[in-house]
Amino acid sequence: ISRRAIMDSVGLAYHQLPDTLPFDKSFTLKCQSDFFNQYFMSRERLLHVLLHQLQLLTEDEILQKYDSYLPMDIKSLQGLLEFLGLSGDELGEFAGVEEDFGRVPGLQEKMKRFFPVRVPAENALKVLLLDLSQFFKGENPMLYDVVEPPLGLMYLLTYLYQQFGNKVKGKIAKSRIDFNSFEELKALLGEFQPDVIGIRTLSFYKDFFHQAVSLMRHWGWSVPIIAGGPYATSDYMNIAQDPNIDLVVLGEGELTFSELIGKIMENGGVLPDEGILKEIPGIAVVPCKRHSHRCFEYDRGREIILMDEIPGHEHKQPTIESTGNVTTVDKPGDLAYIIYTSGTTGNPKGVMIEHKNVVRLMINDKFPFDFSSSDVWTMFHSSSFDFSVWEMYGALLYGGKLIVIPEMVTVDFERYLQVLKEEGVSVLNQTPSAFYNLAAVEMKYPGRELKLKYVIFGGEALSPVKLKKWKEIYPGTKLINMFGITETTVHVTYKEITDEDILLIRSNIGRPIPTLRTYVMDKNLELLPVGAAGELWVGGDGVGRGYLNRPGLTGERFIPDPFKPGEKLYRSGDLVRLWENGEMEYIGRLDHQVKIRGYRIELGEIEAQLLKHKEIIGAVIVSKEDKSGDKYLCAYFISENKIESAELRNHLSRHLPGYVIPSYFMQLDSIPLTANGKIDLRRLPAPEVEADGDYRAPADEVEETLAEVWADVLNLKKEVISVDANFFELGGHSLKTAVLIAKIFKELHVKVPFINVFETPTIRGLARYIRFAEKDTFESVEPVEKKEYYAASASQKRLYLLQQMKKNSTGYNVPQAVKLEGEPDISGLGSIFTEMIRRHDSLRTSFYMIGEQVVQKVHDNVDFQIEYINPGSPGNPAPLVQEFICSFDLSKAPLLRVRLCRQEEFKHLLIVDMHHIITDGTSMGVFIKDVFALYRGDRLPHLRIQYKDFSEWQNKLFESGEIENQEKYWLKEFEKEIPVLNFPTDFPVPLTYSYEGDSIPFKLNARLVKELRQLALRENCTLYIVLLTIFNIFLFELSGQGDIIVGAPLAGRRHSDLDQVVGFFINLLPLRNFPSDDKTCKEFLNEVSKQVLTAFDNQDYPFDDLVEKVTRQRIPGRNPLVDVIFWLQNFEIAGKQKEKKSSLAVTPYMYQYRAAKYHLMLGCWESRENLSLVFEYNTKLFKKERIRKMADDFIQLVEVILGDINVPIGELQLECRPALEENPLTDLQFNI
Repeated sequence: ISRRAIMDSVGLAYHQLPDTLPFDKSFTLKCQSDFFNQYFMSRERLLHVLLHQLQLLTEDEILQKYDSYLPMDIKSLQGLLEFLGLSGDELGEFAGVEEDFGRVPGLQEKMKRFFPVRVPAENALKVLLLDLSQFFKGENPMLYDVVEPPLGLMYLLTYLYQQFGNKVKGKIAKSRIDFNSFEELKALLGEFQPDVIGIRTLSFYKDFFHQAVSLMRHWGWSVPIIAGGPYATSDYMNIAQDPNIDLVVLGEGELTFSELIGKIMENGGVLPDEGILKEIPGIAVVPCKRHSHRCFEYDRGREIILMDEIPGHEHKQPTIESTGNVTTVDKPGDLAYIIYTSGTTGNPKGVMIEHKNVVRLMINDKFPFDFSSSDVWTMFHSSSFDFSVWEMYGALLYGGKLIVIPEMVTVDFERYLQVLKEEGVSVLNQTPSAFYNLAAVEMKYPGRELKLKYVIFGGEALSPVKLKKWKEIYPGTKLINMFGITETTVHVTYKEITDEDILLIRSNIGRPIPTLRTYVMDKNLELLPVGAAGELWVGGDGVGRGYLNRPGLTGERFIPDPFKPGEKLYRSGDLVRLWENGEMEYIGRLDHQVKIRGYRIELGEIEAQLLKHKEIIGAVIVSKEDKSGDKYLCAYFISENKIESAELRNHLSRHLPGYVIPSYFMQLDSIPLTANGKIDLRRLPAPEVEADGDYRAPADEVEETLAEVWADVLNLKKEVISVDANFFELGGHSLKTAVLIAKIFKELHVKVPFINVFETPTIRGLARYIRFAEKDTFESVEPVEKKEYYAASASQKRLYLLQQMKKNSTGYNVPQAVKLEGEPDISGLGSIFTEMIRRHDSLRTSFYMIGEQVVQKVHDNVDFQIEYINPGSPGNPAPLVQEFICSFDLSKAPLLRVRLCRQEEFKHLLIVDMHHIITDGTSMGVFIKDVFALYRGDRLPHLRIQYKDFSEWQNKLFESGEIENQEKYWLKEFEKEIPVLNFPTDFPVPLTYSYEGDSIPFKLNARLVKELRQLALRENCTLYIVLLTIFNIFLFELSGQGDIIVGAPLAGRRHSDLDQVVGFFINLLPLRNFPSDDKTCKEFLNEVSKQVLTAFDNQDYPFDDLVEKVTRQRIPGRNPLVDVIFWLQNFEIAGKQKEKKSSLAVTPYMYQYRAAKYHLMLGCWESRENLSLVFEYNTKLFKKERIRKMADDFIQLVEVILGDINVPIGELQLECRPALEENPLTDLQFNI
């Protein structure tokens, strides 16, 4: 039975929910396919089951049942028997079968073989999986299902055992087999005492399901009940109405159910809070009524997630039953509208505004604006944004004209400006960010002679200085800054911006509009004096009724006005300062809401959970930034006893999702306060790694210097690093090891081999080696004299020649893109990139051949400007990036292009494309860091050396013979016959090499990453070496070859002077290893570790020189020496971050670049918790389906090796190992 056949037979999971399923189903299909072939279609089973089915079903029904599992159409029962290898005579032997016969002899023993029973631990989580797909009584048409165990639930339980071992005790029970009445179900529950109940449901028996769960609750079972599951045909909308269930799982849900069980275990056997549940993909309903006090308060008391994606319900609207005649709603106190606002909690709140609130906004006896029937307004904003209320009623209540702006025009400011001119618009309402865009276009193409009387700003903080040019062109237009709150009917204050205001930095929001009163008060509701900052409270006729169905929150925010009995005050949560002239300055939000890596986080919630720890008596959570501008959380707490950070992380993880757990925990004697009794954030100490309890200080000058070097490399304080601390446990990895060695050489004049760092990864151990090691002279890379051409580096020479072979190829382009939210300063960005080109010589460099030498020319000046386009539609950014990428002419500098694409209002895509010959991964990090530093207005330190200085220094190093020993090492590595790696492909290797490629991203979860890191520490190596070892075993399993070469790109910055230089430093190391069936994984790991570390010590020898010396001829369609690449990047991809001194939010856009420089490449990005991987492959060789399977097989291999590192490689028994004759690439075909 093929996997496609299974997919075709399970329509719901694979065809109706393609966008909702959060995981790749291939692993599930593999297990199902194996089970069906080995058991379901086995001859022994069919002899028993088929005969029984013949007594219950017609011939057509039997054919229909088996048709979806077979690779061909079967027209008759005889055809079915022939295909299955059975005869009528064999079936005849069972002619005397009894009517109630339905069990296969020896079934339980067979099940144990496919689904081995495990002995659970004493405290194992008890999981009961109920199959309610058959009612206790019924007709025969579906009775054949009784003879089978619930295969889907059996697979699910097996998967749970694979994930959790003896931590889970599972039981499967099926109605009409394991219990035949509700009383038997009750007894079964009492005997098993489950902690979690999962129910497979069918819509056909939905009444049975609802009755069963209702009775379970009636019997007192309060444990989590999860509906859905494998092979379910549940009506999700129907299930969502049932108050007795807790969660619904979409599709088959084995991965979702497994992750849910893991979270329940972590939370002490109970269902975790709403915040954590929302992080689990595949859950359709999140509980509210029993598990969270912060949920939506809908009538049914629960929140429905992704309901618009559930099949069959895309267009269904909730039905509203009439309860009587419709009443008139024309009184001042009747509701005018309800608008939802998310506020600071992230949960939308319905704000109820009455007619009188709206009318007094526009019509009162002290109205400050001279609107009239001759005015023309535009309705620019969505009706879900209350700014639109001002636009609609401002025009209509004064008899003016209202132009409704189509959505497409709102994102095209050229067209919008044309509308303003043609319609003679006199009142324009804009958020500041939108107006900055509009003004930029108008300044660029002036001359429209707009007739604007007013430009009214609202919705966000205004930066008056950005209005200077507009004011000069349109001095007669009144610019009005209005501060507003949805709960107090659109606007609260107003301020006409004068020339003087434009020159001021502060955000002046003016004074209250007529009919409103504002107060600046402290937390005790005491009025504050002029100049003091406090919370803004609003009273008057604009204060709304409150929040829909949120009486508790309404009582909190809308309180009786102590200064006006009988009226209400609204608590804004905004921090303002009152000036002597009665105007106010807006300072910011009082709440602790921040945004980190794109997540909106309420710091108060974290503090509340931290204070629930029995030992903590005070806490404050603060958002901070590290040196690179990345945001993180730091928790400060007070306790009478010492509490370890690990304990607090564990405490918070039971209640909060992982992305809100603080990075640092600092215990203080007291929280510093200001003179006014508020927390003084400036006096909170900088977060630091705590010194280990066994701290040992440096004993001499060598250890002292090493401690300083470690602190610099690891970004820690020297005082917390013990001389016995492990470099890798403190955050070291392969790349940082190279930096460490370079800095040790610079400071102590000793070249420490890589292997020594791994064997003695402590300050004490390295100091012992350094004291007796031979000293060497450290020579700085010095600036060279200016000349017309400079020698290219070894890496540049290789890349230049490769590019010249295919001049029009984009295979060596390095495109990067980021999403910008807000209004970017276009001219400012242009200046920044101009400064970057001036700062880094590489960005002004071109390449030529002079004679037989590749040279580089550094230009004093180059023509450069950012290309700005306005495609006028949001959509997928990928086509914008793909269309921008084109080949570079290496003789024309700069080898850099930048485009800014305006996708929609406040949203841009910034694309940077460089040629690899002037940059690499580390250089891109330097480049991005410098760009953001310049955008913030920081001054960058002078660069003493440039890339041309390095390339000249490197060439002199080669000429001096200093790397002769390295050459000997590599020639010895490749003195024997060089293998060609052959493994299964979908197409033959073409005669000419193609860069056409694609990629398949996948991930290892936090548990696997944690275990991989622990393995690396146990074996004195790094995550890089562990993953490279597994990749070698993976290639061995694919190819069956015991001599494998994997290319490893290395940063190539062994000299400490090169840290901040932008350029192409990478050298490719061909790492040759010898896996075999008789070696254990641990033995092979140790081999790879030694080989890698020795290779790293010899990393300066150019790859091209090695190729020239050891290869006799090039093989068509292949790269020299290596066709497979492995790399690991040790950094966390930055999430959304807001740049200081701007309103710009920056989010990396992970563009899937469709190019492949090698046949196959495994790339890894290491973050704090996860490991993101990608298989980049050549589409001339592989189909996507094969690479997807490779990804699954690689994850499976990781699981197996982590399960037992001592297992021989030959006993791994992975499915990816092919039979020898299946390999389409033979040794004969590619014989060196």
